[in-house]
Amino acid sequence: QDVPLSKKVMEVNITHPVITNLSKKYLANPSDPLIKKCIVHLFESAQIIDGELASGTDYVKRMMELIEEATKD
Repeated sequence: QDVPLSKKVMEVNITHPVITNLSKKYLANPSDPLIKKCIVHLFESAQIIDGELASGTDYVKRMMELIEEATKD
């Protein structure tokens, strides 16, 4: 007998500094491309923890982009 898969839920701590910082950035400029990169990174990090990330290559590429952007002069 097949067991139905349960729907996964990603819990977000809305008081975490990363989430509050992203919220502030979004309110200041909703079209800031850094916001989307960070959100995708957070989601993919959860997928890594669950062992479900489809492409580690894309994850690492995006991580390098985030680090490069964060370390600009």
